[in-house]
Amino acid sequence: MDIARFLASSLTFMVQLSEVSLYFNDRCLARLRKEVGVPKAMDIPRGLKSTSQAGMMTTKQVTATRACPVFLGMNPKHHF
Repeated sequence: MDIARFLASSLTFMVQLSEVSLYFNDRCLARLRKEVGVPKAMDIPRGLKSTSQAGMMTTKQVTATRACPVFLGMNPKHHF
C-alpha cells in the first residue's frame, strides 16, 4: 500500500509523532511506530560556519538521533 510507505518515510522526520494508524471506514488498515535511539553529541565539522550571515543564529551543539519506522501490521482483507 503506497500510502503506508509514505507514512513510514514521513514518520522518520516527524519529531512529535511516534505512532500512526491508517483507518478506512472505521477499520485499521495499517499501524506504524517509530523507534528512536539515544541522542549522540557530534562535533561541529571544522570549517563549517556556525553563525548566520546577520549573526542572529549560532550553532552551539549538534546531536544525531537514529529513528527507525516499524511496521506493526496491516489488515490483509483490505488491499487496494
